[in-house]
Amino acid sequence: MATGWGYRSTEIIDLTCPTWQCKAEENLPHIPFDRHTDFAVAGVIGDTILFCGGEESGGKAYYGKCFKLENKAWKDHTFLELGRSNAGTGNVIINGKLLVSGGNIGTTPTKLTELVSPDGTKEKVQDLPNVKYAHCIVKINDSVILITGGMGGSYRKQTTIYQNFDQGTSTNGPKLLTRRSGHGCGMISIKSKDVAFIAGGEDDNGPLKTTEYLVLGDEIPAWKSGPVLSVEVQFARLIPSRNKLSLFSIGGRDGTTIEKLVCQDTPQSCQWEEIGTQLKLARRGHVVVSIPATLAKQLCN
Repeated sequence: MATGWGYRSTEIIDLTCPTWQCKAEENLPHIPFDRHTDFAVAGVIGDTILFCGGEESGGKAYYGKCFKLENKAWKDHTFLELGRSNAGTGNVIINGKLLVSGGNIGTTPTKLTELVSPDGTKEKVQDLPNVKYAHCIVKINDSVILITGGMGGSYRKQTTIYQNFDQGTSTNGPKLLTRRSGHGCGMISIKSKDVAFIAGGEDDNGPLKTTEYLVLGDEIPAWKSGPVLSVEVQFARLIPSRNKLSLFSIGGRDGTTIEKLVCQDTPQSCQWEEIGTQLKLARRGHVVVSIPATLAKQLCN
């Protein structure tokens, strides 16, 4: 399910079946702002979709409202402590709550971090160690996340940070090969090993199509160069397959392309392949969430 970047419209795509179409797509609920919104965060908790923050295209307004999709309609849910866009992406759910990490209000970044529950309650948790926006977050477990890249003020970051909510600690992880922001990230399993991938984004010279991967649990953890995407993608979104064995890169840099990361026995064997399905509208800075088949059926019938 995808929405955003200059549009209030929503698309539902079956990533496993290129010929499938949502019969009622023209009736899907639009994002409930008077104007379109970009760079929000979203997540799925059971059959509930939460959507928080974002900005009006061009940075004219910054939103603190959260919405919940219920009975085929977006409904007012709650307000963030701070209206912002460009919070950490990755659709991270911690103990059944949507993580909203950092972000910016215009040119002012923040390190504020909070959790939003499906019942509308909020919980302020351990802040980022420094202000950050346009970063991407890989969930390790319900206590630990890995924060990658992003912007700290006017500088792109090459750093990664392990944040442990149970212990209230932040520790440096291995540095990325490339300073980047606005990238996608996700984790898959390759031969029972958890492997984090980051893809695209931009460095100081412009948009990227390079990727990097990190094998979690390696004795000497280090990011390594991964397979190159077919196109440069900026503010694309990565989501894992249901079985966590592959990743999908969706949209980015005004693109409609969807690519699938296919791996064999090792991370070095991974390659990106176009799947034959594209977004109907070119999107970047959008949100993409993986929804249960039961919810897709309900929305599309």
